Amino acid sequence: MGKYWEYFKYVMQHKKNVFIECWKEGMYWHAFAHDNSKLRLSEFIPYAKFFKAKNRAEGKYNIRDEKDPSFLSGWLLHQKRNKHHWNYWVCVSRKNEIIPMPMPKKYIKQMICDWRAMSKKFGGTPQEYYLRMKDGFILHPETEKWTEIYLGIYQLIEIKSGNRLKGVRIPPEVALTGKSPLSSLTTDHNSKAERQGTSDKKDS
Repeated sequence: MGKYWEYFKYVMQHKKNVFIECWKEGMYWHAFAHDNSKLRLSEFIPYAKFFKAKNRAEGKYNIRDEKDPSFLSGWLLHQKRNKHHWNYWVCVSRKNEIIPMPMPKKYIKQMICDWRAMSKKFGGTPQEYYLRMKDGFILHPETEKWTEIYLGIYQLIEIKSGNRLKGVRIPPEVALTGKSPLSSLTTDHNSKAERQGTSDKKDS
């Protein structure tokens, strides 16, 4: 019974951390509802057994161990029950093609709140996690763009002359400083906007 109690405490601590992050963003319903499916036996039991056996809560396991069939059964149910996981939005076509679907912005925000909560437990930042793991993610281009916008590593700059939005990727070393990425950028578009006297309006 010990492993179940320990895992229950771990889940509740995580829910508390996500609650705080979602509340900050005004996502009050999700603040309460986040990861409630983990309390369903079909997820709770395989998760509890796996996390206890591999010391997951302490970060002491090999990611290859996640191929454990019991754990995979719980993880598959969890990702398909929770829209804040990018995995939920990956479709396998009838021809076995893997097709990422656009992820609504509210779920992208919830995903990032989840990453913030995990950072409180395991250290690091959501930006560091994303940049480290993104090559393994299967994201629709729009989902990738808005994830990076919300993380502060991609900015939209309004180009008044063309009345359009220009995407500018922010270097990781700039994004992780916690400062406004735009303050560290110098682009031809910025210079053009400044020459036209519109620099005070270019930051969308």
